[in-house]
Amino acid sequence: LARVDLTCAPGCTVVLDGKVASAEPVTAYVMYVDPGAHTMVAGWSGERTRSLPLESKKGGSDALTLEAPPEKKPPPPAPPVSAIAASGDMPPPPPPGRDGLSPTFVYGGAAVTAVLLGVSIWSGLDTKASPGADRVRTECAGQPATCPAFASGKRKEVRTDVLFGATAAFGVATAVVAVLFTDWSSPPKPEAGARLRILPVVSPDKSVGLSASALF
Repeated sequence: LARVDLTCAPGCTVVLDGKVASAEPVTAYVMYVDPGAHTMVAGWSGERTRSLPLESKKGGSDALTLEAPPEKKPPPPAPPVSAIAASGDMPPPPPPGRDGLSPTFVYGGAAVTAVLLGVSIWSGLDTKASPGADRVRTECAGQPATCPAFASGKRKEVRTDVLFGATAAFGVATAVVAVLFTDWSSPPKPEAGARLRILPVVSPDKSVGLSASALF
């Protein structure tokens, strides 16, 4: 056999020739492989990976050091609309002659952002609890990367990243509308007899969505 000493900064998961070698992030890992060509893939959070070809010789030894690719920086968080209202530091009214949007749009955006944040937190907790690192180690040791438990964890991680990204996007969009495009000079004028309700929905297969309904 040939020995491969792998060092990851920070800890990474390891897949060798399409099979899970370490589902738990490790900073140092030793493998003994058959002589010949191999492909190693190291993975980090945020769907970051590095692929490395190996050419091992009988009785040989290779020392590899891999660093994680840089993480994508999320957009800066927007201040909650409720905090702006509580402090009394409301945006100045638009100049005379400018028609701004009704504050109702800002309140609706804040409500959608709050719902998305709640769903994102639930998704993060569900990702951590199921399938869990112990189950992945038990079921996927020596299995391909398509092992159901390992693949399920990766899908849930992507789902959580998308939800948090959507939450940040709605928050930033709401803040921009509140500061630049909303007419705060007069209180919102609700449409007679109309009410909008937005609620989170979790289906039996654990997929998440939003339900909007209007009452007249």
